[in-house]
Amino acid sequence: MDLNTAINDDILQLLVEMSCGDANEEQFAHLDELVRTEPDVRDAVVTGLTHLADLEWESRLPTNVDTLLDNQATTKSETSPGLPISTRGGVSETSELASGSLWNHQWTQQALTCLSLAATFLVGVAVTQWVNNSSRSFWDTDRHVADLDLIQPQQSAVPIATLVSTTSYMWDPQARVAMETGASLHAGNSVALLDGVAEVEFKNGVTTRIKGPAIFSLSASGTPEIKYGKLVVRNIHDERFHLNMPMANAWIPSGSLVGVDAFGEEVVVHVLEGNATVVPTAQEEDRLAIVAGEAIRLRKTARSELSFFSTEADPNAFKFDAGNGVDHLAIPPKYVELIKESDPVAYWRFDSIDSRVIPNQIGPQHNLRVLGGQIQNVEYGDNHVARFTVREKPGCLVSEDTFDELSGRDYTVELWTKPSHFHRGTLVSLVEKSSDQLGSIERHGLLLEVQSANLATDVMEIRPKSLRFLHRSPPSETLTGTSCFSITPYRPRAWQHVAAVKEGSVMRLYVDGTEVASELDETQLPNKLTLLVGQLFSFGSVRPLVGDLDELAIYSRALSAEDLQRRVALVQPGAKDDK
Repeated sequence: MDLNTAINDDILQLLVEMSCGDANEEQFAHLDELVRTEPDVRDAVVTGLTHLADLEWESRLPTNVDTLLDNQATTKSETSPGLPISTRGGVSETSELASGSLWNHQWTQQALTCLSLAATFLVGVAVTQWVNNSSRSFWDTDRHVADLDLIQPQQSAVPIATLVSTTSYMWDPQARVAMETGASLHAGNSVALLDGVAEVEFKNGVTTRIKGPAIFSLSASGTPEIKYGKLVVRNIHDERFHLNMPMANAWIPSGSLVGVDAFGEEVVVHVLEGNATVVPTAQEEDRLAIVAGEAIRLRKTARSELSFFSTEADPNAFKFDAGNGVDHLAIPPKYVELIKESDPVAYWRFDSIDSRVIPNQIGPQHNLRVLGGQIQNVEYGDNHVARFTVREKPGCLVSEDTFDELSGRDYTVELWTKPSHFHRGTLVSLVEKSSDQLGSIERHGLLLEVQSANLATDVMEIRPKSLRFLHRSPPSETLTGTSCFSITPYRPRAWQHVAAVKEGSVMRLYVDGTEVASELDETQLPNKLTLLVGQLFSFGSVRPLVGDLDELAIYSRALSAEDLQRRVALVQPGAKDDK
């Protein structure tokens, strides 16, 4: 694709509209597709981002600072949800690959996502065009750390830090591959987190949690730097922790908890516990001491001069220390008793997956087995949940035993889930394993999944940000069967109870005990269906779930709305376990 000056100008204009929240869904999808497929467009986008990086991005601050700055910071709301729909057709199920533009965020995140996506696709040299060129080490003021990080990465043999967990895509732009949990970070590494939350632990015990979209790097000397996005640092080491930021460096002493919000030539440092010292790189004589409860904002003025304002720290801006938000799930013993008294066919609590087997709490059959890539077992007090993260190797949970108990009968599938972000991912499905002249095949009879934030243009069955409940009999790999979509969006980074109920010819979808969709289908499930959790197929990596899942149960009867409401009433997401 040969871009002339006019087209470059169109790209820049579109980026400006996106940063202001004025771009529509078609523009998001169009630019997303071009960036994925056209190298010249990627170069044009980076050129545009270079210009936009000179603008003053506004970050969210407490009200008193917004007032001080004449309320320059603004936000825009998400679009309203759509209506439930039902579809039938003959398009291949495998054509419904996970979709959704990486550009569709609220306005403060749109520019960040553009930067992160560009970093994913382009060589490090292109990324440094918009990184603040004045970021320098406190001890070596003649060297531009940001330039050396990406242009001349010098990877040391000894790892400096480890990627402990991530809930979404964390890419190494130098290697252009997704980083798995447990990956080592060396001096010279630079990574882009497109969404979700990642936790990085340094060898000295200091922990950092990063919220995407974000760009995080280690300089050639091993100094960490947040270039874009949010980061929170907890220093339990005896020595001060040095962090590079746009236009400044931070020194964080032992026992301190500090949050950083970086947006181009603007950064806000919040001291949540302890204290910190902020040293502007261009004015090292101005050492700004901050104590717990205080925050300082550094930004470039219209004359490219550095200015800073003091304000109150905002702890709520950094509540992502659980790796997938702070919304915990407390399951009291009464909940477990209620499920078992309801006589399910199978019930899985995910108390442990050390043996790569999750036992069925009801009987010896229908145990779940971990297949493929890593699935984490996360502890919240006395409760444990299964966490599905982005991984290079596919991973899911499967049951070898068939669910013939559901054949020809009503049924219910219920679970608690916390998706990390809006994406197209499979919660659970019942599949028929078969083969034809092309080889093995898995045909879906039941499917419960989350939908992405954007409408896919190449398939029929998708409603943005909704939950989908599919009943299909006979099982097939094509778009037959009946789907119903929730009329309200699901909630990323928040626990919610989801139930799919089939009673006679009526399909009902519930969220937190409230019916959110219904459809009619006269058919019943056949026998010989097996359970699959966490992605669309047991092979490959189609529609992987990114998020948490717990308390999965399957019944050979239809639960009522009252049954489901009793369950929701017993659980308090976000609270500590209450016995």
